[in-house]
Amino acid sequence: MQMFILILALFITGCASTPVPLDKAALISKDRIYYQPPPPTNKPAARSIFIRDRGIQGNMVNAHIFINGIHAAALDVGERADFSLEPGEYIFTVKPTDPLGMTVSDSLNQTLYSGKDHLYRVFFDGNSWRIQRVHPEIQNNP
Repeated sequence: MQMFILILALFITGCASTPVPLDKAALISKDRIYYQPPPPTNKPAARSIFIRDRGIQGNMVNAHIFINGIHAAALDVGERADFSLEPGEYIFTVKPTDPLGMTVSDSLNQTLYSGKDHLYRVFFDGNSWRIQRVHPEIQNNP
C-alpha cells in the first residue's frame, strides 16, 4: 500500500506545472512572434510579459497568446514573450494549438499602466488553459 501511495504521489507531482521565474524564462524565438504592436505614442509603454510554465501537462502543444483578438505569439514550455503596449484596456487570451477546435480558451481583461511591467502566467491546470496575472514582487520571491 505504501508503494502505491508513493507512486501516486510521484505521478501527481510529476504532472504538475511549475511557474518559471522571470529571470529563468527563455525569450521566445522571433519566428513565433506574430504581432508587433506599434510603439506607444504619447506616454511611456506598458510592458506585458507572458511566461509559460514548465511541466508535463500541456507540453505537447504551444500556448497561443492573443492581444485584443490578434494572434501575438506561440509560447513553448518555459518561454516568455514581452510586448510594449500603449497604456489602456486589453483582453489577453490563451489557446493551445488545437486543430480540432475542442479546447476552450481563457481570457483576462486588464488595464495596463504607463511605465509599468505587467506579468502573466500561462499554464494548463489539468482541465483547461489559464492565463493569470502575477505581481512581479511575488513571482520573483516565491
